Amino acid sequence: MGVREKKVELFELFYDLVFVYAISRVTLILEEPVGGTFTLSQMAIYIISTLTVFQAWVFMTNYINRYGQWRWHEYLLLSINMFAAIYLSQSIRPDWGIANQRVFIASMMVLVVTVQTIYAIQMYSKVQDRGAAKQGFVCPGIILCLFLISLLASYTNLNTSAFYFLIAAIVMGIVLPLLEPELYDSKLVCFPHLAERFELLTIITFGEGIVGMTRFFDIHEFSAIPWTVFITFFMMFGCYVLQIHNLCDHHRTETGKRLMFTHYFNILSVNLVTVSYLLISSGECDHSFTASLMSTSLFMFFTGILLDSPYYHKEYSYSIKDYLVSLAIVAVGVCVMFAFPENDFSILYGAFIAVFGNLLLLSFKFNKHRPRKSVETVQEE
Repeated sequence: MGVREKKVELFELFYDLVFVYAISRVTLILEEPVGGTFTLSQMAIYIISTLTVFQAWVFMTNYINRYGQWRWHEYLLLSINMFAAIYLSQSIRPDWGIANQRVFIASMMVLVVTVQTIYAIQMYSKVQDRGAAKQGFVCPGIILCLFLISLLASYTNLNTSAFYFLIAAIVMGIVLPLLEPELYDSKLVCFPHLAERFELLTIITFGEGIVGMTRFFDIHEFSAIPWTVFITFFMMFGCYVLQIHNLCDHHRTETGKRLMFTHYFNILSVNLVTVSYLLISSGECDHSFTASLMSTSLFMFFTGILLDSPYYHKEYSYSIKDYLVSLAIVAVGVCVMFAFPENDFSILYGAFIAVFGNLLLLSFKFNKHRPRKSVETVQEE
């Protein structure tokens, strides 16, 4: 069976921009530390918000990848989906009160309903595999029920229960897609299109990170600090692009579930690195806390990259030694971060070491096994 090919449409890119705005709103939750650190409530709301936004994007992206033919009802439902995503974004605030929580849940319910509706239409159109469409209809339905229970609980003053049901909905949103039968996915998933969609969303998220680091660029004072921040983030972007664009074999028949799972790590980590930079520039957090946050972010980021290694071309495959070297490089950078507790900028230098070392490792892997053009071929070109 040949590899399915599918073009990424301009409307999909517009759809991505709405969700990247939502992801950028999540960083607001962690911009106001309390007593030099973040509370458990802040961290919980941050993680829940990020995972929820990314899940909403994944649900619709999976449909487009499997069935999307850009008929009128698909444009309509995606437009409603984006409209709800903007309300979801606006409900994400540092002071996440019960009113915001209700808007957040209600918006997510609309997002899930649009996904269910579009799968229902596909299921009864009998154009493609109805079994897979039914699976895509049932899974969001389970999640929708949990969101509904959470919303009702919030109106009966069971705020703690509402929060727990919200968490349950998020967890189910991660687990259920991973349990879908391989029989359907192998026939319907267009891996090249799916990889490009995840790649584009992550790249745009990096773009949001650039906005965050502009605080270091003071036109009245020039120093090495802005260069260190920019180059580190640029190299981090290079690591991602090199592995997803060059090392990964996109032309394959694959479910893409691993790719979806690893991008939870990628999106979260890029956002947390951005938050870490914001905390360093503001100086409002303890050194040890900011260093811990940056360390966790980098470990998450490179863990996501290492977990994607089974997608690499055979000649670029990672060995156990490569995994250990990659993590050891991050560990060296982390040691630098904690070695100078009186200097917050040691976090920047430690991050530089961790990212630069891994970029060298990925570049060496790519250049060592990259096919070389012969002199005759170059002359002919």
